[in-house]
Amino acid sequence: MSAIWGKIVFQGTPENNTGTIMCSPYRDKCRLDRIEELTGDRYYIGAGIQYITPEAKLEKQPVETETGGHRMVFAADCMLDNREELYAELRPRSALGELADGELMRQAWIRWGTEALTRMRGIYSLAAYDLTDNRVVLAVDPTSSRCLYYSITEDGVLFSSLIEPILKARKENGYHIPYWKDYLVAPGLMPNLSARETPYQEIYKVEAGTFVTMEPGEMTITEYSSPADLAGRVVCPNASAYGSYFRQLYEDCVGCVLRSEQETGIALSSGLDSATVGALAADRLNARGQQLNAYTYVPCESVEADRGGHTIYDETEPVKQLAALHENIVTHFLNRDGRNAVEHMETGLEIMEIPYKAYGNMPSLCELYEQAYRDGCRIVLNGQFGNSTVSHGYIDDVLYDLYARHHTCRFLINLNRYSKQVRESRRKALRGCRNYFRYAGKTEKEKHIDYEPDNEFLRENILGGYAMEDRFRQSGLSVLKRIPIRQQAYREGLCRKAVYSYIGEMETKMSLRFGIVLRDPTRDIRMIQFCYYLPYELFAHGGTPRWLIRRNLQDVLPEEITRDWLRYSVQNADCFARIQRDWKELCSKLKDQMDHVPAGKENGLYRTLLHYDRMKQFLEEYREDIPEREESRLDGYLFAHMLVLFAQSDANLSILL
Repeated sequence: MSAIWGKIVFQGTPENNTGTIMCSPYRDKCRLDRIEELTGDRYYIGAGIQYITPEAKLEKQPVETETGGHRMVFAADCMLDNREELYAELRPRSALGELADGELMRQAWIRWGTEALTRMRGIYSLAAYDLTDNRVVLAVDPTSSRCLYYSITEDGVLFSSLIEPILKARKENGYHIPYWKDYLVAPGLMPNLSARETPYQEIYKVEAGTFVTMEPGEMTITEYSSPADLAGRVVCPNASAYGSYFRQLYEDCVGCVLRSEQETGIALSSGLDSATVGALAADRLNARGQQLNAYTYVPCESVEADRGGHTIYDETEPVKQLAALHENIVTHFLNRDGRNAVEHMETGLEIMEIPYKAYGNMPSLCELYEQAYRDGCRIVLNGQFGNSTVSHGYIDDVLYDLYARHHTCRFLINLNRYSKQVRESRRKALRGCRNYFRYAGKTEKEKHIDYEPDNEFLRENILGGYAMEDRFRQSGLSVLKRIPIRQQAYREGLCRKAVYSYIGEMETKMSLRFGIVLRDPTRDIRMIQFCYYLPYELFAHGGTPRWLIRRNLQDVLPEEITRDWLRYSVQNADCFARIQRDWKELCSKLKDQMDHVPAGKENGLYRTLLHYDRMKQFLEEYREDIPEREESRLDGYLFAHMLVLFAQSDANLSILL
């Protein structure tokens, strides 16, 4: 793996200090094993290489070559999952073990050009500059698991795995207001609605499954891969055959990412997603005589138990039960030594370079990745996309889809079997479904998005000049009320590029920061396409929620995890309790940060978006302690405070002031 960055000048040469400017963030903030740079008559390109796989030490990035009468310079940030397939097609003179992933990609690019993107499988971003045709191509993998930013300048193109090198090289940067309004206005934890836009004017991201072609005065964006591609469709004769195919595919998705000779880790909860990734990975590693280091967050502050007993706040015991089934799983239970999440927000911003809302999860992830690196891990697995693929299948979703399509018999069969298992009156369940589904059908038909931002710390006029409905719909947010997900809505969700974009930004930057590579087999494009075309009823086949895993991988999981159909795991459950415990000191720190405005910048742009006085009043009102009833208000405050921190985080990024 590597980071890539550079500047292409269509006419002339890059400034002499371009390399120094663009390389400095990688030297200062990333854990890289080697940095390589190449300068030519119209380009400067750099690559920061990490020794993740055995072949990585052989990596030569970037490379300039001449073939077929064309001069080309090529750089890639990649981890290929189908090396053997590519090698068999390319038939290079070198042995497979002598070829790093970037070199295989370069040879594939020379052979097939942009068509190579449809042949390569794994996570990657790349930059290819044809000096003969004066053409630049930037591309990312089908799920944008490795992010790549770019900016078109007066004389050429800037690109980088991080934003900061482009900001430094551009010198003058403006603030992209719609992005910030998206962040503040949109519901949920997603900070971005656009897959292409960034917080800055004229700095963009390459979207999942696309490549960007740039020539003097011209740019085109081409999609080469989608979850809806028919080539990824699988047709089986019955449910059993689909289940068998899924099991084999899942095992392959897990197996192909286990390429490190060093230790392998996993962010492990007791949820069906990461538990199955961990179980399958452990079995593969055990056959090679290797262990799997499992890292699990556990609370240190008390959390009130769920009355029904189905919500899991402390996952220590179920994780131990999983490890007992797979003896090479070595468990590590982490709790950040009891520190609160707010103290980590500035560090999180430095890593992410964009505002984020998941302030409770970010610190524990950073601790996990740092500990994994110290334990010798170079690949760290997770299953965070699993709710959208391998463990999708809430019973309400499937029942509503059957109900709306008037498949009455199958609807009743699935409802009856589910009700019997959870010991619920079938008559009561039917009545509840009919009322809920009628409401859902009415909601789906609403022409307008009935939504008003509920964050009291935003300016009342924040929606002025902001086409909220258009931005929401373009992102795929057409229905914001809580209703079941039918097949069409599910498929549309799998195609939301903004989701892939944000996950890719986070995983790329975490990987570079901590010297590891994050891999999620549940986000393999083959698994996404399989689930896209899977007959929807099979997600809860026979009334069994999350049937794909519960029926087809029950042999690798403890019964404690699979038995309770209503079971729900909550990570970072004591986040608010920690903040509440430390609130008096935190409140004082937050007030100081809000008062820290450079002279002459008192009426900055973020003050036009935030209700600054109301934010200060909130801190004053609860300066001594903050009660539990104010937890949701605190979320709203911290989402807004993120902008204050962003504006003050770095002199080069302080254009918000």
